[in-house]
Amino acid sequence: MWFIPMNTCQCQAASEYILQLQKGEDPLETRKEREAAAEEERKRAEVIERKNSITLRKAWADYSTNRNLKPNTIYIYGLLINRYLNDWLDMAVFEISKDMVENRHRTLSADHPAQANHIMRILRAVLTYAGAAYEDENGNSILPENPVRRLSQTRTWNKTKRREGFIKSHQLKTWYSAVAQLKPDDHDYLMLLLLTGLRKNEGMSLKWHNIDLQDKTFSIIDTKNGRTHVLPLTDFLYRLLLRRWQQRDSVYVFPGREPSRHRSDCQAAVDKTEELAQIEFTLHDLRRNHEFRIITSKRLENHRAHDSHQLAV
Repeated sequence: MWFIPMNTCQCQAASEYILQLQKGEDPLETRKEREAAAEEERKRAEVIERKNSITLRKAWADYSTNRNLKPNTIYIYGLLINRYLNDWLDMAVFEISKDMVENRHRTLSADHPAQANHIMRILRAVLTYAGAAYEDENGNSILPENPVRRLSQTRTWNKTKRREGFIKSHQLKTWYSAVAQLKPDDHDYLMLLLLTGLRKNEGMSLKWHNIDLQDKTFSIIDTKNGRTHVLPLTDFLYRLLLRRWQQRDSVYVFPGREPSRHRSDCQAAVDKTEELAQIEFTLHDLRRNHEFRIITSKRLENHRAHDSHQLAV
């Protein structure tokens, strides 16, 4: 009789095999079941590892990369997240609870209610993206519910008054007299915002290829709503831009210290104007001035049309 030499592990496996046969079990089926259970456990571990890997830091990085956000928006959002949600960055997004959101919002609201709302809206946007972008093995979202919803459900968003300031009609002459004393670049930039209603960054990043001096129009591309607007130039703006065109040394209408970059700040000009005119204002107030004139013009047109109709009757 021949004996096949076996080590300890092989002997143990053979013993288990014989024992299963004696119990009437199929060793092959038992092996398949064990392998299936091990595979199921492996997949479960992968799902847990994947869920844990989707941190707030990763969700923010993917959100800022895949969404069509302006560079300045990414900078501001990133600044706020890193400053006020820094201790959450390496947490898995599903670990951020409703209680955590409510408590952090309450803490931030003690000093800056409006900013607290803004930070939580940013967090809500990032977590909404995470809920849509990341799924488990069954195709279900790893974040079924956005925890920031707690603030809406409990109605605990801070009530903040929206700023609606603008330079009043009787102040415009004083304001313009002050602006006229500024450096040409500062004067031209502030007048552009006042007369066009452009946003701060739209004015600073305006390029010469957006301006048609022959047609007396200019176009705003990549505005906040994603549209392109072609607007007429008034005689005053035409002369202002023509002068700047004749003296240009950059592709930007308002270049920065380096001609390859556009202007990035105007606070010094605002401060100087406020000092000279004794009128407080923001750059966005100039936009509201423009919007106010448009609304007023439309109302006047409606009144004229109504009066003409009454006269015809």
